[in-house]
Amino acid sequence: MQKSYTLPELARFLRRTEKQIRRLAEREILAGRKVRGEWIFDIADVIQWMESEMAELNEEATYKQFEKMMALEKDVEEKPLQVSDLLDTDSVIVPFRARTRESVIRDLTDHATQIGKLWDPEKMMLAIRQREEMMSTAMDNGVAIPHPRRPLPMIISEPFMVLGIAPNPIPFGGGFNNKTDVFFMVCSDSDFTHLQILARLGRILNHTGFLDQLRELEIPAEILELIRETEKKL
Repeated sequence: MQKSYTLPELARFLRRTEKQIRRLAEREILAGRKVRGEWIFDIADVIQWMESEMAELNEEATYKQFEKMMALEKDVEEKPLQVSDLLDTDSVIVPFRARTRESVIRDLTDHATQIGKLWDPEKMMLAIRQREEMMSTAMDNGVAIPHPRRPLPMIISEPFMVLGIAPNPIPFGGGFNNKTDVFFMVCSDSDFTHLQILARLGRILNHTGFLDQLRELEIPAEILELIRETEKKL
């Protein structure tokens, strides 16, 4: 995935008209800048806008649309990215005992370091903290997806996720009644992979009954099986 887009390029990528993209930029809904009179959009800003679109609409059809966009962008036939491949029993923390936004970020990154997925927890914590300050990743369904604004491939072994499920919802900047109890920390090695993960995870989270079942489970192996089985139904 390229680092920035011109107006025509971004319109093609998002499958929208240039007029629609220009209107989003002029209203400052989608961040962009003019260079010699032409709109330029940085990929980090495009990703942030896509994330806000997904979180606001929060329905499987929206995530499915973005997932199709990723497949078209790559333009190859291959097995879709599987969220279940990014998790293992060591990556699931249940019960997750963090009680504040800061302890959520710290505990997730510390755990990733302990299981050998992450090499610089301080750098990751700072990046996630900065991302959360820009716009919370917490959603109305009680799920948050903390992650750095841009991938940090030099400090991770491979793309991975850490899942923490708290016994009681805690304040995280959003969520149902401003509380969150399910935390998927996403660490990817590229912008493209990050968007793939986000789209796939969104479809899983919005699958009928998934979150209700997830919140009832206490054994990591059973949680992973639920994710795998749900993914097969997509």
